[in-house]
Amino acid sequence: MVRTFGGLGLGLILAVLLAARGNSAPSSATPANSPNPMHVVLVKDRAVNCHDTCAEWISAEGDIIDATPAEFEQVFRKLGKRRLPVLIHSGGGSVKAAMAIGRAIRARHLDVVVSRSISMACLASTTPCTSSQPPGGAEAAISAQYSVCASACTLILAAGQQRLTPTWTRIGVHEMWEFRTFVRLKRLFRVTRKIEQGVPVEVSRKLISEKQVSSKIVEGEATHNDYKPVGAYLKEMGIDQSLMPLMLATPHDQIHWMTNDELSGTKLSTGDTTAQALLGVPLPPAPRQLALPARPPETLTAHQSLSLDLPGKPGATVDVTFQLRRALRSVDVSLQPMSAGTRIDVSAMTGLLTDANGWSYPAASLPNFHPCYALFASIPLASLCKSGLHTGPSFVVAISAGAGAQKSQTALATGAQSELARLYGEACGR
Repeated sequence: MVRTFGGLGLGLILAVLLAARGNSAPSSATPANSPNPMHVVLVKDRAVNCHDTCAEWISAEGDIIDATPAEFEQVFRKLGKRRLPVLIHSGGGSVKAAMAIGRAIRARHLDVVVSRSISMACLASTTPCTSSQPPGGAEAAISAQYSVCASACTLILAAGQQRLTPTWTRIGVHEMWEFRTFVRLKRLFRVTRKIEQGVPVEVSRKLISEKQVSSKIVEGEATHNDYKPVGAYLKEMGIDQSLMPLMLATPHDQIHWMTNDELSGTKLSTGDTTAQALLGVPLPPAPRQLALPARPPETLTAHQSLSLDLPGKPGATVDVTFQLRRALRSVDVSLQPMSAGTRIDVSAMTGLLTDANGWSYPAASLPNFHPCYALFASIPLASLCKSGLHTGPSFVVAISAGAGAQKSQTALATGAQSELARLYGEACGR
């Protein structure tokens, strides 16, 4: 209703509008709704008595969302003119956000290394950690083991002054997938009109209130125009254009894991130097005039292949690999199911390792990677040494083929001559 006063009319108009917000992201998960958003924090090395000389770095782990560039900027403001490397572990996310982060990194001439930061509190824990990334300012250890940089994460890697991909890391690309959010808004306007020759004419309009009524996310293939800014960005970063065909040739719900030749050929990687070597983390000095004892190997691996009764998977087996990581005081475990000599996609599966004390360690596939052919778990070394492994059979391996599905389980062989028993003795001094 419009009231008129001396030729002018005042009224309220309610408008319902449909607005669209677009976000192209080479990821199979919606970045805005990620359950694992990226956290960006400053951490320091766990070296003893390093005081003010402790090595520091920027730890960035999780999915890249719209708010991630602001997290990086907050850390950059704390750093001022200091240049610290970025250690990243991510399955991807928003392309637009990744390119914004990349340009900020390149402007500061920072190095980027694919590696995880493991909090000392998590390493010392005898129970599984819900998150291994340390909080800001905390002490941490570095691990390249099972560290990944895939999808939009590769755009951040591309920005590094040095782009380092140590052994055991995995770098993956695929085509982009667009998420467009349609939002229905209710807006209330105050409108002023005047009457000219008997016809109402709007003089002014002022927004009084706005409220979101509903929203809807629509997914679809990225268009040719969506790739133009990505191609321009890669060229800006000095990355060879041969990277783009690798992306376009891989469907959005799959990952192409790049070979060493592809990494060097596309210039996405400038080397495999570890973060420890880059940071110059010192080893404890040896006493003078004393011969150094033989150093035990940094890693030690034990492997077993077990029969497993998986529904619909005749002749199923599971390859179980334990890898001792002395520097991290932990043992990494991978479970790789096979059927008739063919790898099984475990994206929808979960695993569980249970020792003789009843302690359980969940095994999960890497997020956002489809297909994925291994489940991963981590066991603190302190827990392994209390597992009762030396007293007899231990570590029951269970795999569920989906939510609510019945578990299929089998036990590891832990005889005195088994690889696992030897790893246990080496790790725990028994």
